[in-house]
Amino acid sequence: MPKNIKNMKKKEIITTKKIDSWINKNFKKIPGDRLTFTAETIFMSSKSEGFLCKAEVKDILSDGDLKTIAGIRLLLKCMSENRTFHTSTFPELDSKDNLYKFDVYEFGDIDEKFYDVLAIDGMSYLITGYLEGLYSVKVDFEELIKFASKDI
Repeated sequence: MPKNIKNMKKKEIITTKKIDSWINKNFKKIPGDRLTFTAETIFMSSKSEGFLCKAEVKDILSDGDLKTIAGIRLLLKCMSENRTFHTSTFPELDSKDNLYKFDVYEFGDIDEKFYDVLAIDGMSYLITGYLEGLYSVKVDFEELIKFASKDI
């Protein structure tokens, strides 16, 4: 390898180390106080700051169609895996079933998904807070079913 190329590579490594050092020094992570929602705390109650209505989720899980339940599960899984997605600012009226839904476009390095999520009470607050980095979501769907089916 010619000497010029060796010197360039060495200089690139030194420059990269200087940049990384500067970033680490000047951009320290600030411990966040993000509110984390679990399958239990995602529901509104006197003990929790959750947004979703337990009775409404319970009704959807017991009487909803598969596509509606799958949309909620996909969104909660996306949030729980800290993935990125885009959605409409406000739910839009679905002309097929005359219900308001969020169009969710989930994207990542491996795959992309597009699905609808029923605009149940509190869902817009959860989505907005998650996208703005205010909330962390760690919801196991089987646990959600268990907590939603408990007596209200």
